[in-house]
Amino acid sequence: MLIQLSSGTAQNTLVTGFALLSSFAIFTDSGGSNYLLQLDEGRLGRRVFARAMGLHVLLAVAGGAAASAITLNARGASHDAAVVTVLLALAVAQTAESTMRTARAPSLHGGRDVAYALPDLVLIGLKGPLVLVALVTGVLPVLAFVAIPSLVLGTVTYLINRRPLRRDVPVQRKLTLTILEYGVSGSLSSFYSQAPLVLGTAVLGVSMMAPLALAFRIVQPLEILPATVSQQLIPRLRRRRFAPVRVWAWFAMTGLVIAAVLALLAVGFSDAVPEPSFDLVVFLVILTSVPVKFGNYALVATAIGHGLVRSRLVAAAVVGVMTLAAVAAALVWAPSTALPAVTVASELFLLVTLSGLLHRRTETAKVIA
Repeated sequence: MLIQLSSGTAQNTLVTGFALLSSFAIFTDSGGSNYLLQLDEGRLGRRVFARAMGLHVLLAVAGGAAASAITLNARGASHDAAVVTVLLALAVAQTAESTMRTARAPSLHGGRDVAYALPDLVLIGLKGPLVLVALVTGVLPVLAFVAIPSLVLGTVTYLINRRPLRRDVPVQRKLTLTILEYGVSGSLSSFYSQAPLVLGTAVLGVSMMAPLALAFRIVQPLEILPATVSQQLIPRLRRRRFAPVRVWAWFAMTGLVIAAVLALLAVGFSDAVPEPSFDLVVFLVILTSVPVKFGNYALVATAIGHGLVRSRLVAAAVVGVMTLAAVAAALVWAPSTALPAVTVASELFLLVTLSGLLHRRTETAKVIA
C-alpha cells in the first residue's frame, strides 16, 4: 500500500518508519496484558485494569514518538508534509492498536475467546474502506484517517471490558513495578528481534534499510497468530500442565507451513515490487526465522503461565547482549546481508537459552516436590 502510493525517498521513509513503529510498539509494551492474564479472576478489578491501561498508554505514546523521531532524523529521510502527516497518523494508530491488547485481556478470563479476537476483525472492516479509497484515488494523505477507527475502537474495547469488573478489588503493593517486570522482560525479548532494524536505521539511514524494513512489515503481521493463541494459552497453562516441547512443536510447525507458502509467493511479489524496495534474498532469510519465532511464542507463554517471568527476563537479557554484539559486528562487516542473518540467529539464541532455563526450573521443582 505505502509502496504503491509513494516513491523514492518518500517510499523509503514511510516503509522504514512503519516498520520502526511496529518495532517500538513491541519494545514499549508495558506487560499489562500478560500481567492481567496470569491473575486469578478474583484479583482483577477496575483499579488494577486502569493501572495496567495507563502504563500501556504512557509507554506506547513514548514508543511512537521515538520511532517517528528516529525515522525523520535518519539519513536520507523525506520531510514532505504528506509523508510526515501519514507517518504521525500511523504512529497514533499503532499506539491505539497496541493498547487494545491490554484493553481486551479481561475477556480471556471468562473464556470469551471470540470476544478477544473480535476487535481485530472489526478494525480490518473499519480501515479497509479508507485504504481502498487511498489506493483508488492515489492520494497518500487519505491514509492519515486510519488513526480515527483505531482510536474509536480502542476506547470502545476498553469501556466494554471495564464494565463487568468489580470496583472493590484491592490493588496489590508495588503494582506498577510488578506490571513493569512483565514489560521489561517483554521489551528485552523483543529487542533481539527488532535490534537489526532499529539500530540499522539509526546508523545507515532509511534507503539502505528499506529492503529489511519491508521484509519485517510483511512477516511481522503474521505474528498476530502465535501472539493471540499464546496469550489465550496463558490462563489455561495455569490450570493444566502441557509439555513445553509439544506446544513448541505445534507452533513451530504452523510457522513452517506459513513460511513455505510465503516463500513460494515471494518470486511473484519480487516482480511486482522492483528493487531496491524489495530484496528477495533478504526476505527469504527473514522467512527462515518464522518457524523458530512462532515456537518461541509458545515457550514464553509457558514461562508466564508457570509463573517463571524472571526466567524469561534472564533469557531475554542474555540474548539481548548477544544480539547487540552481533548487530555491531554486522554493521561493520556486511550490513545488507548480515543484519537479516542476525534476526535468525537471535531467535535460535532465545530458543536455546529459554528452553534451557525452563528445563532447569522444572527439574528443580521436581526435586523440591
